[in-house]
Amino acid sequence: MCFSALPCGAESISAPVFGAQTGFAFPVECKLGETCYIQNYVDHDPSQNAIDFTCENLTYDGHDGTDIALATQANMQAGVTIHAAAPGIVQGRRDGEADGVFANGGAVTGVECGNGVVINHPGGWQTQYCHMLQGSVAVTSGMRVDTGSVLGQIGQSGKAAFPHLHFEIRHDGTSVDPFTAGRVNDTCGKMTDQTTLWQDEPPYQAGGILSAGFSAAAPDYTDLKAGIWPENPDKNAPALIIWTYGFGLRDQDQIQLTATGPNGFQFDHISTATKNQALFSRYAGKRLPNGAPAGAYQAQITVRRTDEIIDSTTVNLTIAP
Repeated sequence: MCFSALPCGAESISAPVFGAQTGFAFPVECKLGETCYIQNYVDHDPSQNAIDFTCENLTYDGHDGTDIALATQANMQAGVTIHAAAPGIVQGRRDGEADGVFANGGAVTGVECGNGVVINHPGGWQTQYCHMLQGSVAVTSGMRVDTGSVLGQIGQSGKAAFPHLHFEIRHDGTSVDPFTAGRVNDTCGKMTDQTTLWQDEPPYQAGGILSAGFSAAAPDYTDLKAGIWPENPDKNAPALIIWTYGFGLRDQDQIQLTATGPNGFQFDHISTATKNQALFSRYAGKRLPNGAPAGAYQAQITVRRTDEIIDSTTVNLTIAP
């Protein structure tokens, strides 16, 4: 079965050569898995379903680019730079669209890309950068740019439910998945001889943990998305709670939260996802009617998909007497 809008059996496209550079550079100044992550890949299923190049579903129907998302709104406000992925000439740009309009229920018809830039590269290649921060676009039409030239910052303009860059590569007018370079794998999953269009291909992560910690009360999900983390509990805490915030949760994934501490303190909680979630949070804990015993606490957060561990992290806390 062929999961692609391209003809099955199509040959891969060779990665472009721009002087001493082969392929496209990663266009965002961030650290994958910490300050940013890839939320959506190119959709390879021509039907109303959606599947990415690894046969996971980190994509949605008809998606034709790579969405590089920020972990929190705070990251966006701090400013995350977008760079040109290859040398070329700016074909067009737009700025002035407000951030967060779509997420707040506003209309973005005709400006779905929001603030953005399109660059023409040699050999029929083109890159597009969407959802940039209002007022951040730093280039003008006709300007020549090099790899690494500053284009602007990640925002949430246009049809964007969260802060991210929609990065799209086109060759002779047709969108191409940089992870497969047009090559189709009929059996699903990336082939060992697969060509990539990336200069240094980003690792694939099917979901993960962005942050985790201890708190004395249930965390507010809106605060977590904004990058406002709960304060650590002290000896007077009425409860000890473990929380986690992550991305790419899939139906039936399991999130396990375990903790140990002084005086035999421990708990083990497993929750099972009932739907796909682009972003998620989970928490669990114990009431402490007499406060929290002083000493060292450790929490382990694990996300599993079927029998595979998708991601895990450990958090430590010391409560003073």
